[in-house]
Amino acid sequence: PSVKEPAFNGMSVDRLRELAHSADRMLGNQPDPFDSWFEVDVFLKITNRGYQVFPQYTVNPYDRTYRIDMVVIGMAGMLAVECDGDFWHGPAQYDSDMARQRELERCGWEFFRVRGGAFYRDQDTALDSLWGLLKQREIFPEGYGLQTKNSVVVAPAISSSTSDKTENKTPQCRTESSRAASVSEEKQEEKEPVQKVDKRNLSPAEIQTSILGILSNRPNNSIAVKSITTEVLKAQGIVTRGVPRRELDKKIMRSLSVLKRQKKIEEYKAKNNRVRLKC
Repeated sequence: PSVKEPAFNGMSVDRLRELAHSADRMLGNQPDPFDSWFEVDVFLKITNRGYQVFPQYTVNPYDRTYRIDMVVIGMAGMLAVECDGDFWHGPAQYDSDMARQRELERCGWEFFRVRGGAFYRDQDTALDSLWGLLKQREIFPEGYGLQTKNSVVVAPAISSSTSDKTENKTPQCRTESSRAASVSEEKQEEKEPVQKVDKRNLSPAEIQTSILGILSNRPNNSIAVKSITTEVLKAQGIVTRGVPRRELDKKIMRSLSVLKRQKKIEEYKAKNNRVRLKC
């Protein structure tokens, strides 16, 4: 979609950029609706790339507790971005935030979390996986070419004869066979994007990369073992069940074992069996 220039209490994004560099950045004096200057910095970093971003997005207008720090919106979907600042609100608030996220994930939301320490150490590295995730979800910045399976779609040039016909508003008649062929081509184009991924053909390398990426974006870089398959399939855009899912589950568990042998992750016991990135 065309990026709309948001305004915050009459303040433009350009003015927000100026304040981010010149204001006294104390907690509490950040501009509305942001909860911190950290959120302002992440918002500007994403906006500068041409994405349409809505800060403090209210999921449920009747319950203001269901708010997301910011949501990146495109033609094909939305992605929630949560900012984990260095200011610690206590275990109760953390548990509440995680419970809210799990509820929203069950409703179809997908989250990307960025930590304040990592962001201010290296902003580009902290958000590097975000750009890939947005592209994977077909959420593109303004001006990004619409894509088919193999190429960028470019509007065809209008010939002089076509232009003349358009100017004269001459109706274009088509035979039944040409209409049928056109409809068939349109249906084929609609089907092509669905066939991008062979659901049973993920390589071990792809699975291992996906697992490491999922862990790097999780709180405490940790996840329950029983949730790994669901998260990998979601990250790869795969929807399946029955025998194909069980086959994929076996492949994912084998990749998990490989990562443990390589000492890239470790398994531990909390309320359930979990794995986390090794320091």
